[in-house]
Order: sequence, then C-alpha cells, then structure tokens
Amino acid sequence: MSAERLHALAARVSDRKIAAGIEVIAKSLYDPDVVATIAAVGRAATPATLGPRRPGALPALSKPQTADSSAFSGSFVGQFTQNSDPGNPGQIAAVLQRNGTTVWGQYTIGLGIGAIQHGKVNGEALFFEWEYAGNYGRGVRMRLMAEVGLLARGATASQRTMPAPGRRGAPLGTEPGHL
Repeated sequence: MSAERLHALAARVSDRKIAAGIEVIAKSLYDPDVVATIAAVGRAATPATLGPRRPGALPALSKPQTADSSAFSGSFVGQFTQNSDPGNPGQIAAVLQRNGTTVWGQYTIGLGIGAIQHGKVNGEALFFEWEYAGNYGRGVRMRLMAEVGLLARGATASQRTMPAPGRRGAPLGTEPGHL
C-alpha cells in the first residue's frame, strides 16, 4: 500500500489513536531506505520464515548436514550491527557447513534468509561471499577469536556487522571478529 493510500485510510478511521499509527507508517514510506528494506525482506522471505514465532525469535535455519566439529562449522547465534545504525544491534543466526577449507551456509537477521557461499578458510580467517535478497558482498572475512569465544561452537558473539538491506556491495564484517 502506498503512503498516499495510507494517508487516505487514516483520514477515514474514526479511532484517532489507530489513525495516528497509520500516519506514522505512511510517513515512513517516504524514506527510500525503508522502502528498499521492505522490498529486500519480500525477496528474501519464504512462507517458512513468515510463519508464526515468538517475539524476537529468528526463523529456523536448516541444520548442518555434516557433523564437522572444526572451526567455522555448526550453528551460531550472536548480534549484528548495520553500518548505518551501529548503536542498534540485532540478533543474527548462522548455520555453516565445512568440507576441508570450503565453507557455505545460511544466515538470518529475522527478515528472511541469506546465503554464505564460496567460503575459504585460511588459517584462522574465513573469506566468503554473502547474498541477501539480491544484495551481495565479497572479499569479506570472519576471524576466529578463541580468546573471546567468538564463533566457538555454541558461543555467542559480541558484535557482527551487516549491510543495510537494499544496498549492493555494502561491507559485511570488514573488521576481524565480525560475521
């Protein structure tokens, strides 16, 4: 629904509290970043990711198909920040699979599911490409930092960096210790 249609709807709603809420949504649709985010979520969502879940819960990712216990393999949860809003972290979950030095997987920030692909382990670093709703990045890395438990199996990470949805090629984890 367009901002104009929402303004018209708000004008016809008799409950002023509900009308004011509709107006807030309508005004947000004038922001191109909000519109790009809505479009990205639409492209990345599946019926399974849109299904009911508890408030704050992330969509379920597929389980790893291998039982590899080495670094950069398994299920991980943590927080991410966007370069455009570093003071507002959100939840992230990733499932990575590893065969030798090759890594691939999925991640979610609650708005659909993205892919981690073409990953290569080099020492303690993982270099990979990510894709989310037509947005992508490459040459980014994630560094295993055992001293803080970052990406240890079952551990949580203190910070992750993600692109703002709708931005092609925005950096994902350009700093060591970020996913």
